[in-house]
Amino acid sequence: MAKGGKMYIVVPLMAVVEVVLLSVPSVINETTMETNSMFTYHQITFLFIALLTICFLMGCGEGFNTKNESEGVTSANKDTMPPFVVATIPGDGECDVPEDIKVIVQFSEAIKKHLILGSLSITSDKLEKEELKPSCEYSLILFSTKFKISFPSSLRNDETYTLRLDGNRIIDTAGNRMEQDYKFTFTVEGISPIGKPRVSDQTLSYLVWQDTDGIWHIIWNSDWYWHLAAPPSGSGKKPKRKPKPRPGVEQIYELREHLFTGTIISNEEFKEHLVEEVDFDSGDKWDLSSMSMLDAELLQVLEEKNLIPVGVDMESADKNVIIFEAETGGADSSDGLAFKCDGTEFVFELKIDDEYYPDRIFIGDKRKNPREVPFKLKPRELSRKVEL
Repeated sequence: MAKGGKMYIVVPLMAVVEVVLLSVPSVINETTMETNSMFTYHQITFLFIALLTICFLMGCGEGFNTKNESEGVTSANKDTMPPFVVATIPGDGECDVPEDIKVIVQFSEAIKKHLILGSLSITSDKLEKEELKPSCEYSLILFSTKFKISFPSSLRNDETYTLRLDGNRIIDTAGNRMEQDYKFTFTVEGISPIGKPRVSDQTLSYLVWQDTDGIWHIIWNSDWYWHLAAPPSGSGKKPKRKPKPRPGVEQIYELREHLFTGTIISNEEFKEHLVEEVDFDSGDKWDLSSMSMLDAELLQVLEEKNLIPVGVDMESADKNVIIFEAETGGADSSDGLAFKCDGTEFVFELKIDDEYYPDRIFIGDKRKNPREVPFKLKPRELSRKVEL
């Protein structure tokens, strides 16, 4: 095309030159009134043919050169570089990731967006097979370099997730595939224990929280019920409405009796003077113990679920366990303990009437329930240090 273009310019130019040369003698004759010609007809023709030949050869040469250069540029611009992951949010190995995180993956170049979900797999350190079904968000253009991956529900606290991208299924706009799979791992933060949960003291429950000064609290509440002459039979739940009054029958609003037992384990020793009773009755008790004195069945559960606090020596650890037992009923609606400890991990095994009730345990000002019992909590950064 370059060659043709140059010839389209050269041919009209030569025609103009020919007309000028042929008209020169007549112009001179009319001006000078002389009959001698400056150029003969044969000279003009020869000059025209020579000039035309030279321009034709120059046009062909430049045309061929242009073609070669164009082919070279096309070859050089062809994308043969495979795509790769530039960055992720959260980063690989990051801890304390929010439970409602939206994962972002950034590629080195535009990727065919409909292939992302098919290349993604998610596993958890707590489950053999993760059943989360993520969704993917991206810009409305056909290809994109950045993808936002979200989940239908919040990720689970204190759990490590691994996201893997199948490199063979990730293709850029030029058809290049990733050279290898890419994976990254992050850990979701544990439940924040900061702040007292706002739960009615008439609700059968445990309240667990940490103040900003570093003091831990655990309170247990019994539930109330209305009854006429005698306590009602059934599940023990509080009636939804006050019973209808009956002539000559007294109505009583009273606490149910429950047994609260628990074990608290830390990777640092508890100090007796930093443990304080809250409204304990004469029959309530607590004591410091060691890991070696724990029930064998509980120890097995802790080991299977990887709940033993980091750094605890099972043989030599002493006074890093609090064991309590308390009853509520009659005029006593709630009891509890407050303690101060330098531990970085705390495990709570809490029972009501010798049963586990995760939905009756409320943690921190967000009133989070643990997924299961026993459960592990980690303290947040403390604002100042005080003594009980």
